[in-house]
Amino acid sequence: MRRRTRHVMAERPSVVEALCWAAGVILGERQARRAVGSRAGALLLVYGGLGIVAASGMTNKAASGSERGRGRGALALGLGLTFGGYQLGRWLLHDRPSNEPSEPLALELVSLGVVVPIVEELIWGARIEPAMGLAVTSAVFAVKHPVVDGRWRRVLGLGLFWTGLGLVRRRSRSAAAVAHVSANAGAVLLGHRTGRDRF
Repeated sequence: MRRRTRHVMAERPSVVEALCWAAGVILGERQARRAVGSRAGALLLVYGGLGIVAASGMTNKAASGSERGRGRGALALGLGLTFGGYQLGRWLLHDRPSNEPSEPLALELVSLGVVVPIVEELIWGARIEPAMGLAVTSAVFAVKHPVVDGRWRRVLGLGLFWTGLGLVRRRSRSAAAVAHVSANAGAVLLGHRTGRDRF
């Protein structure tokens, strides 16, 4: 039993490693967004590279692990925050989408709808959150976005969104990944449908 406990603890990322991943994402995205004229193109560049590095170092347990026995209420709250928390936070802080989507639908679907959420699950969900906990990770994840783009009124919504994903992730990492991709892809489609960028 003691040997197994040591093995599981060895797979948990350290706080230092988690901070390095967070810093790498923030710095990489800031530089790419400044150097590349396309938001979707910059995200594909940064998250594609980070995703390869993150996936190459994942163990099977770290990639698929979850905590069983969580109540259905927590799962329902998690799904509610995943699909509604971002919008609620923006509404509370009077942040209304006003700009039209600036890039083609297909490019945004691949970038914002698929690559970004999958890599965020590999990095924030599997490497940062296990070391720093859900509350701290939600806060850092929320602050990371306006550090990159300067839009601070999204902080509350982003924090609620990640908290929701974390609650789902405690039940199933796969379910969190599916919910994350669905929420992002849905936001892309809605943005193009309404002519209002949801990101």
